[in-house]
Amino acid sequence: MANEAQVADKPTISVVVEQGHLPSKSYSLEQGARLSNLLTQINLSKNDYWYATAWLRKNNKLNYQHKKTELTALISEQIRLKNKHQQQWQQVLENVSAIKPSDRFVTPVHPDRVFADKQSNFLLQNGDTLLIPSRPNFVAIVGFTEQTQQPHNATQDLLQYLENSSALSLADNSYVWLIKPDTSIEKLPIAYWNKREPRFIAPGSTLYVPAKEQTFSNDYQAINQLYLELLQNQIIGSSQGE
Repeated sequence: MANEAQVADKPTISVVVEQGHLPSKSYSLEQGARLSNLLTQINLSKNDYWYATAWLRKNNKLNYQHKKTELTALISEQIRLKNKHQQQWQQVLENVSAIKPSDRFVTPVHPDRVFADKQSNFLLQNGDTLLIPSRPNFVAIVGFTEQTQQPHNATQDLLQYLENSSALSLADNSYVWLIKPDTSIEKLPIAYWNKREPRFIAPGSTLYVPAKEQTFSNDYQAINQLYLELLQNQIIGSSQGE
């Protein structure tokens, strides 16, 4: 009886799972539980896009709101220069203003990663949320370009997506950043002089077209870095944000 009482009195935490279009569900776990303990209790369906699983913690967005403020200030400074790129910078500022920082951790936490890599099996806290969206059917093109969401095509190469979006003259034409649905990123060459194999993009991915960095200034580099970090923080298939 004493052992049963000890088990009953063991501290617990409550974690919410938002799964596709299903109602939110709360799970009670022992304190000290990790992501794997939660994932083993979730029944994934064929409509769940586990590759885009997002782990959220209350107020994590505050760090990204600060990054957005910093990025907005850097872009506004470029606008105040009133040079030939002023209108382009204004367009970029409008795009950044529409970004809503979320509580998402920028780290892959999909089941394959969590069970294969002990370092990805993070400790959960009371009030955490795990969001598993339904599979999307788009690829987003953002940054220093005409922003678009294009239908995903499993046999379509990276360059074909970019051909359907008009880059600004400020854009770098030698590479883009791929933000994968799990928040990981990859720098991909796109210039004609680069030898490359066809590259197919997962649904829900984002292609960030960066500003071409300057030789004697780090401003564009800082803008690219902050913009990229804000995009990694976004959640697929959710209105989570400010």
